[in-house]
Amino acid sequence: MTGLQTDRGSSTGVPPLLFGPGPMDPTKPLPRESAKAFEAFCAYRDMGPGRSVAKVGLALGKSTTLMARWSGRWAWVARVATWDADTAVKVAAAQQEEIVEMRSRHARISAAILGKVVSGLAKLDPAQMKPGELTRMFDVAMKAERTSRGASSETRDAHPAVAAEHPLDNLSPAEFFARVETWKARFAGGIQ
Repeated sequence: MTGLQTDRGSSTGVPPLLFGPGPMDPTKPLPRESAKAFEAFCAYRDMGPGRSVAKVGLALGKSTTLMARWSGRWAWVARVATWDADTAVKVAAAQQEEIVEMRSRHARISAAILGKVVSGLAKLDPAQMKPGELTRMFDVAMKAERTSRGASSETRDAHPAVAAEHPLDNLSPAEFFARVETWKARFAGGIQ
C-alpha cells in the first residue's frame, strides 16, 4: 500500500492511513489533524534546518512530550522533508533566473563601457592620458562583456601578469593610433 501508515492495531487512536497515495501538501492540515496540531506543525516547518520539537514546544508554550506525540502522529518529519525539497527547487529556480538577469545586465553594462572606451580611443589626447590606461580599460570591458555572454574571458595566457607599466605606454601617438585602427578593424565584425 502506498503512503505512510500507522500500526492498524494501535490503541492510540491514530488513524490507520494518514495520507493517500498522492503527495503530501505541507501547507494544509491532514485529515482529522486539529487546528492546534497543524499550528504546531507549521511552527516546526517554518523553523528551518535547526528545527526541533523542543523548540516548537518552547515557542508555543506546550510540552516537548506533546510536541513529540503530535510530530509522530502527524508525520512532521516526512511532511517537512516534502516542504524542504519543494523549497530547495523553488530557490534553485529563482537563483537561475537571477543569474540569467545578472548576466544580461552585466553584458549591457560591459558593452556600454566598451563603447565609451572605443569612443575615447578615437578622441584620445596623449597629453591627458597614457595610451596604456585606456587600453587597460578596453581589456577589462572586453573581458567583462565576454564573460557575461558566456565566452572565454582570456584570449592569451590563462594567468596574465599585471605589469606596473603597460607596454603601450611607451608608444608614440602615431604608433598608438595605428594599433587602435588595427583593433577597430579586428573587432568590426564582432568579438569572436
